[in-house]
Amino acid sequence: MDLDSTPWVEPPLNLTEAQQVDHRIALRRWWRAVIVALFWLLALAILAVWTGNPVTLNRMQILESDAVLKVTVEDWSAGRMHVNKCWKQPITEEQIQITELPRDSQPTGTLLLIPVTRQRGEWLVTPSRLPNGLPLVYPATPESERQVQSLLDTGRLPN
Repeated sequence: MDLDSTPWVEPPLNLTEAQQVDHRIALRRWWRAVIVALFWLLALAILAVWTGNPVTLNRMQILESDAVLKVTVEDWSAGRMHVNKCWKQPITEEQIQITELPRDSQPTGTLLLIPVTRQRGEWLVTPSRLPNGLPLVYPATPESERQVQSLLDTGRLPN
């Protein structure tokens, strides 16, 4: 891109030849700085999208649960889930109903990891022991499943 040929960046007419050259050099430097800044912002945006908000499981919730389930949501408001995989305690039912789910709704077909506890014949989300007392469920991703396996094998989250 030849910045000298753009008509809207011409220096004022009353400048000497040396001042006009200085003006063009300053203008080139300014455009270079703008381009570098735009590339920097683009790189930051890409990093934020790829690495933002990684899932980290609540260690105590997983260890204190009776089972950790990978489920497909069938009806969130009714707590009806299809069990895809189970860690810790085997669950023979393909469909279960889970109570005390978080208030935020999940669409049908969403894959989740839910630590559950059996109380009085029903499954409920294992309490998280966080100060706000919110029940925690997690998106079912390869990383979250790796964390569950590591917690159950070693009692620690993977590095």
